[in-house]
Amino acid sequence: SPFPHAPRYRGIADDEPSVRLLLSRILVRDFDCAVTECRDGIEVLDLLPRHRYDLLIIDLMLPVVSGLEVLAALRQSPDFQRLPVAVVSAARHEAEVRQAVRLGISDYIAKPLRPSDVAERLNRVIANLTAPHVDRPPRSLAGLPAGARLLVVDEDRDYRHFVRSTLGHEYLVAEADSAAQGLRLCLDRPPAAIIVGPQTGMLPLGAFLRKLRQQPALVAIPLVLAGTVEGDIDPRSVDACLTRSFVPQTLRDQFQALVAMPPASRSALDLQPDLWRSLLSATEQVFGMMLGVSVLQRPEASQALDGEHDIAYVTLTQPDIDDVAIGLAAPREASERMTQAFLQSEDRPDPDDVAGTIQELANMLGGRVLDGLKAHGGRGTMSLPLVTTVSAADGRVGRPARSAGFVDAAGHIRCAVLASSLGERC
Repeated sequence: SPFPHAPRYRGIADDEPSVRLLLSRILVRDFDCAVTECRDGIEVLDLLPRHRYDLLIIDLMLPVVSGLEVLAALRQSPDFQRLPVAVVSAARHEAEVRQAVRLGISDYIAKPLRPSDVAERLNRVIANLTAPHVDRPPRSLAGLPAGARLLVVDEDRDYRHFVRSTLGHEYLVAEADSAAQGLRLCLDRPPAAIIVGPQTGMLPLGAFLRKLRQQPALVAIPLVLAGTVEGDIDPRSVDACLTRSFVPQTLRDQFQALVAMPPASRSALDLQPDLWRSLLSATEQVFGMMLGVSVLQRPEASQALDGEHDIAYVTLTQPDIDDVAIGLAAPREASERMTQAFLQSEDRPDPDDVAGTIQELANMLGGRVLDGLKAHGGRGTMSLPLVTTVSAADGRVGRPARSAGFVDAAGHIRCAVLASSLGERC
């Protein structure tokens, strides 16, 4: 910004004083910004030209001039057509929801509001405002030469020594017992590749990955995750995964497969890293818009893929790139609860209603992702949603290339979104 010391203005438009107070307190407490409050759409349109707003939080059901009318006016204005808008609303009418999506919103948070959920969602929206939008550089271990320097970052001393003794005959292996030490070693002498475990000391793994990718000298270093992670990490920061094993031949075979992998085998999900991020954001928005339920990403909720579950998916087709399947999976009990919320009924739904609900949710998720691709100059089409019931042991269905679990505050709705490039092995 040419005015680095100018205050950031965020606007709140809602006719409920309690909602304005809650949102204002969160913004002032958690973010360095000035907040203006509006009771109706007229005040919004009057105040916007007076300050340099970088975010507007708005209810769709405003008096006099509705939130949808304000949103439409913004998108027709050269000055405000790109202004990020987050919707906080109880609106559930499908026509209104689809119109808001079509006009372009950054998030949709369903009322009634829970302070902790609102703070987390706003934190994510505002983080996206300030995050640099740069293309991910191509990263691959393919062709890594003998003698290249590897760095193992892991709190587990035994595992670090195991990697060093197993791969040290072919590569120069350095060790770091924490993320902080690993960052220092990387800055002093960037390695050819990094192997990192889930436990990284005082600086958590997610923070380590963010710090690593924020450094221009380190952003292109391929990173391999050894083990499973309990917590949220940006999947774009990780380039490959290893099964955590203390069997030397297993590690050698896995690492050799990564080194021998041809760069051309990068999947559509690797070539379009924003696609997966867009799907995660769309999940929270679609559940809020269509079900009136606030869901947040939680690793434990991915257990929806472990047993028998309903799954609906669509296929995105783009020129000169592999097709991508995007789906929603949930155990039958969770599917029924989603259907009850969608139909606004407490009666137990029949199988056709369940199938129709998860089909519509998958259709909305795919549509949001496709809209995001088109907004960045991409082209593509989307298939009609298909639905089936499968189990983890079903030979017809492999594990998805990407999956993430979501759960509502009450723990009643647990589901997983998933994506696979149809040109890659899952």
